[in-house]
Formats: sequence, structure tokens, C-alpha cells
Amino acid sequence: MDNNKPELNDNYYVQYIIKGNGAYGRFSNWTATTPQGIYTNNGLQVRSWNQTYGPVNRGFKCEIQIDDYISGAPTIEIHVSKNDEPFALKESETGDSASYTIDF
Repeated sequence: MDNNKPELNDNYYVQYIIKGNGAYGRFSNWTATTPQGIYTNNGLQVRSWNQTYGPVNRGFKCEIQIDDYISGAPTIEIHVSKNDEPFALKESETGDSASYTIDF
């Protein structure tokens, strides 16, 4: 058995986290890539949001786009888990978008 050979059937999970800026930070009208396509939230104004999707394959492009926010740009985090490993932060941006392509 070759322990250096990569696992052919790796499963990845992506966790998106968006946090509003400060006590009055809110955001709305955002999209996120999922294994089923694009998740869209229209109109609902919130202070934070998080969701986990998967399994996805290596090469999956994780993307978040926020169209509207109040009181400064929100923080967007993209975490990824491989197989049964814990989630690891792969991208953190303060702004209206973030992306990460799974490549490990």
C-alpha cells in the first residue's frame, strides 16, 4: 500500500460565514456557489449567516457575492473540510465578495 498516493474519492465540504460590520452591520441580497448550483437570498437583511455544503470535489470554486450592506463591508470567510478532517479557514475577506478554489 502506497501511503503517498492521494485518495481518489476525497469528499470536501465548504462552510460559508458572513458577519456584518459592527453593532449595526447588516447585509442582504447575496449568492453562494453550492453543489446544486447558486444559492440566492433576496431581500432578507441579516447580521450574520453561515451554511455548510457538500460533498464537493477537488477543483470546486467556492464563491460568495454580496450586493447590499449597511454600516461597512461585512467579513466573508470560506472554510473547507476534507473527508473527516476539521474545517480550515481558506479565505477571509472584508468586502462584497470572496472566492477560493479547492486544490488540496
